[in-house]
Amino acid sequence: AMPAAVAPPDVSEACAALQAYLDRPAAIRPDIRGVAEDLLAELLGAPVVCEDPLPEGEDRREALEALFAEEAVAREDHAHAWQALKRLGGEAFKAGLIWPAEAAYSLALSEGGKAVPQIE
Repeated sequence: AMPAAVAPPDVSEACAALQAYLDRPAAIRPDIRGVAEDLLAELLGAPVVCEDPLPEGEDRREALEALFAEEAVAREDHAHAWQALKRLGGEAFKAGLIWPAEAAYSLALSEGGKAVPQIE
């Protein structure tokens, strides 16, 4: 078993700032509040460092090949291009820029490849 790691030596300013942020009267989005509370708890306590789930060996090699194989990387590239260009088209449309929105959507479809959902 690995020993627990400790937070950096002086995180008191960061902890005070996070606490002040959490204590302010203004509403904080629930997801942001949760992240801030988790970070504060981690800074105040000793973060847990887990053991490597895939130590050196055949399982690790297979996992790395599956993650970084040329096909997997290409699939992720297409998916990210699709998402970014579709979002860009949506923002252009909201701004009243119809032709740039159309161009971004068209590019999203062509760059997305097989990553584009069937309903699109």
